[in-house]
Amino acid sequence: MSDTVEFTGETGAGVVERVMREMYKPEIVDIGFPGAKSLGLPPMVPVALIPQAGGVHLAGVRDQLEKWRLHPERRTGTASVTDLGSFADHVERFKTASTALFATADERRTALSLQAVYDYHDDVNASPTPDDARPGWCQHRLTYSFPLSPEWKAWIAASGQWLEQAEFAMLLEDRIVDVIAPPDLNRTDLSEPDRNLKELLDRFGGRRLAGADKVLELSRGLSIVTVDETVSMVNLDTGEGRMTFASKNQDAAGQVVTVPNAFLIAIPVFDRGASYRLPVRLRYRKRGASVTWMVEVMRAWNALDDAWREACDGVAERVDLPLFYGSPER
Repeated sequence: MSDTVEFTGETGAGVVERVMREMYKPEIVDIGFPGAKSLGLPPMVPVALIPQAGGVHLAGVRDQLEKWRLHPERRTGTASVTDLGSFADHVERFKTASTALFATADERRTALSLQAVYDYHDDVNASPTPDDARPGWCQHRLTYSFPLSPEWKAWIAASGQWLEQAEFAMLLEDRIVDVIAPPDLNRTDLSEPDRNLKELLDRFGGRRLAGADKVLELSRGLSIVTVDETVSMVNLDTGEGRMTFASKNQDAAGQVVTVPNAFLIAIPVFDRGASYRLPVRLRYRKRGASVTWMVEVMRAWNALDDAWREACDGVAERVDLPLFYGSPER
């Protein structure tokens, strides 16, 4: 039996075109693959069969169908929060058995962040066999960037820089609220933090700790006069002599000046975070009639690293998820 084509005034070419359209229409079919489950594929996949010269072209229809979904196939994108409490709440809402946390820092510790990868790879050790541990898409994430506090930024910016008297005065007057009273380090019942502080101060000779009043007094101006003295010593038995030179600093009234070489500050590392007690080394240099100053925040990077790790570890413990120090796969 054969098809019969009726001519209704059409040209031969027109008839052929109509017949081809009717006999070779594009068609959408579902096809399956052997072992689809082991490949991570659905049992059936829709494809389009498109006629073309010499045969049929097989084309995927996924991109066309995605726009008609009532809901996305999976969660994607990166959310951002502005405090650690919200970070933990967000993780509690979306975490799965494969979710992992990553604490990331740049080389200079100026950009610190905590990131959750919700659809991370399955834990091989928690699966019946390594083959059952499925890789994740790693496309649904949450990130939090640790904001350094204004106090931290101000002291670190000044640390290690020689400051003119006016610059030194401006720094201290702006940040005098950060300077705290020194503890009595001569007690026998020192706490562990005070013992650590005493050891650090002994190491660089900073036992002359100043309080806020003394530091503020120095910032408001100090006239130092250097007096050179020559001391001659003669051994009466041998006649040998030794001559030494000594210098001492006096103020304008002739009184000996004793400048403290350290003071303490208590500042938060991160904005709205807990305060850390840090020793600040104080140096001065006389140049002619003027005096320049240097403040050096001691153990600053230790405090920064401690604060960061303490915060990250605290979040990981709260949400009960593994934490890795580093960066996830891109």
